[in-house]
Amino acid sequence: MGIGDLDLAQALADVSKGEMTATALENHLSALESKIDEVLAAFGEDMPQDLSNGDNAPGIEKEEKETETEDTQGRGVTSEKSSH
Repeated sequence: MGIGDLDLAQALADVSKGEMTATALENHLSALESKIDEVLAAFGEDMPQDLSNGDNAPGIEKEEKETETEDTQGRGVTSEKSSH
């Protein structure tokens, strides 16, 4: 085996190790996602209907906020109001 072959073998070993790490991460993320879904479902059962569909709590108004950005010439540009 030449030096190039050793480099190739090491690269293939590194790729294989990376793929195993990625698979393990995907499995952990899937398990975490399942747990989050369970928690959200539990909260959804206890949450009043007006809150579960994204509305604010009764009596609380949505805050409107203007955001300012710069255009391509560096001038400040105020965008439309957005609800948060």
